[in-house]
Amino acid sequence: MWTKLAACTLLAQLSLSCAESATSCAASPGDEAASVAEHLLDVTSALQLGHMAGSQKVVTDTEGAGRRGLGRWWRRRAMGGSRGRRGMRRRVAYRGASYSYGRRPQQCPFLPKHQPLKDPVIVRASDGPITLELTTIQVCDPTAEVTTWYTRAYALPGQAATIPGPTILVKPGDNLTITIINKLAYPNPDCNQTRPAQETGSHAYIDPSVNPHQITGFCYVNATNLHVHGMHVSPQPGGDNVFEHWPPGTTNSLSVMVPPNHATGQAGGGQHGAVIIEDPPGLLPKEIEALPTRVVVLTLVDVQNKSSITGSSSPIIEQQSLGDLWQDPEGDYVNRFLTTYMLTNGLWKPSWFAEDHEWTRFDFVYAAVEYNVVIKALPTNKDGAYLNYAPRKVPSIYMASGNRASFAMRCGCKKSFVGRCTGSLVSHRELYSPGGGAATMEEFEDGPPSTSRAGPFADVGQKTINQEFMFIIVKQRPYSFKPKCDDLPYFAVERPCYLVNLTGVDVAPQNNGTLNLPAPQGPTKPQWQIIYWSNVTTPSNYSGEPFEDDSPPLQNWTLGEVHELWFRHSYNRSLPAAYQIAGIKQHPIHLHVTQYQLVALQCHNGTWITHGSCEPDVYFQVGDWHDTLMFGGGQARVRFQLSTFNGPYILHCHILSHEDQGMMTWFNVSGPEGTVWPGAEEVQRCYRGYFGQS
Repeated sequence: MWTKLAACTLLAQLSLSCAESATSCAASPGDEAASVAEHLLDVTSALQLGHMAGSQKVVTDTEGAGRRGLGRWWRRRAMGGSRGRRGMRRRVAYRGASYSYGRRPQQCPFLPKHQPLKDPVIVRASDGPITLELTTIQVCDPTAEVTTWYTRAYALPGQAATIPGPTILVKPGDNLTITIINKLAYPNPDCNQTRPAQETGSHAYIDPSVNPHQITGFCYVNATNLHVHGMHVSPQPGGDNVFEHWPPGTTNSLSVMVPPNHATGQAGGGQHGAVIIEDPPGLLPKEIEALPTRVVVLTLVDVQNKSSITGSSSPIIEQQSLGDLWQDPEGDYVNRFLTTYMLTNGLWKPSWFAEDHEWTRFDFVYAAVEYNVVIKALPTNKDGAYLNYAPRKVPSIYMASGNRASFAMRCGCKKSFVGRCTGSLVSHRELYSPGGGAATMEEFEDGPPSTSRAGPFADVGQKTINQEFMFIIVKQRPYSFKPKCDDLPYFAVERPCYLVNLTGVDVAPQNNGTLNLPAPQGPTKPQWQIIYWSNVTTPSNYSGEPFEDDSPPLQNWTLGEVHELWFRHSYNRSLPAAYQIAGIKQHPIHLHVTQYQLVALQCHNGTWITHGSCEPDVYFQVGDWHDTLMFGGGQARVRFQLSTFNGPYILHCHILSHEDQGMMTWFNVSGPEGTVWPGAEEVQRCYRGYFGQS
């Protein structure tokens, strides 16, 4: 339960104004704004912590075109699926060559609660090749320290494994080489060996009587590869290629040349970490460039005793894979009733010490394969791309698994406040306000994930995490201190040419397509874990199959062209259950190699928009760039360029249990390496080489 939330001003302004006689920024009107959050605050304050009480201002950036790099994230994939199907991603990492049951750590590595926020270890691509060891780490449930188990994680050579792994800093034009030494051990059961475990028992999800040839999902648990989620780099073998299979005991590398005009921002991934593409000097206004910046990796740990056709927790996946991690000291697979929690840079609810009334930039990476996060704060970018125009006033930050966001935040205390000035950052589901309209949250307290009933994630297929994840302590100034109440400037960055505005670009008919992702449900024939392709004139004429390692491409595309995809949502009761299409209401859709731009969005009421946002939910707007998208309206149209890199472009649902059971596909992009769409400069000013040099 949130106790003693003091008068701390979170994120940007609530119609802030400075008064010469005041020693703090005051809202207009102050007490009315504060009264909305009486259950959160023990003193009157101008702004709520963890809750929106009016318009808030934020510097924003969206998927791929960003700042000192919004995030991409890297993560290990354990290979999974029928006949060695593509990589299975884990929540918190993976298994090492040796471990010991029954041995308790002297202290849970995530504890104590509210210890100072620590940054992950930083390594730089410019310093040369980076080597990581894939091994094991002993961890615990911070809510019940006696429960311990081993999982998989990365370590720098000669150092202990950490969750998350190191943060990798990359400059546009760098050569990024990451070598993985897989120290995990055999056995490494294949899909034929693991299938019986997925057909029987309380957690079975394959029903051979309904579909005897249904693809399996979880196998090769100790094999791996590496994906740099959100980066615009080559997907060819040796690059960001998830078809590669790195067994235990082997050493392999990912090596890519980062384009000199790569968008800046974050990428992401116990087997994951942040990749920060640094901003070139002069890209941002000096006020934004000068902001102190913290990188925050949110790691989701799911040890609930649950399984269904639509999802499985980490211990259950380990059990179905015949793995021997995620077991308690007695050798039983971890079973914590209703236990799902987030770690913040590998810590349990750490404390951030904020300078009184000073702006700080946060680059968030949500390293997860299920569930959503709703953060009551102000964003500065989404999925590594700056907004077309920033800052944007938004009520909350909305991240499905794999999303990233940056936001600016400042906290302050009223002059009259006596005592410790504290607050919290939280994720919590949203409910309708009594008067309708804007979404509000119910009373703050930690609890299991639950369904949002309002906002952009209203009634989507993934529940929202309910947890405090960062404690805030404001360093109070002397009584005579006069705070600054300056706004952050509005700005529009110059964009790399592969991310110019495509909302007004005509797309050739042959480059329009429809993606259909069926609704999660019980066993169907054919199975629902599949991505269908159809054209826009006859969208119910499906083609596609559950993904396996020998699956053909869903379509063949050509470099140097613009494409449009319709993420479709359609329930037609005249069709069999397997063809009820859920779209982005049930599935966060992730595309490798390039971001995509929203050009049309269906709102919750069924209305399509081609500009602006579905009021009052302004976080998702037409024109924004993403590489992973979930939205309660269920449908969107997106456009993107096929630029520079040929090879397999992977597209999949970002929910682990969906993709590893077959909800994944790929597009074969051909053409000479380096081919670009020639129309970019006609749309807007952009750069193809280093920023400021072309």
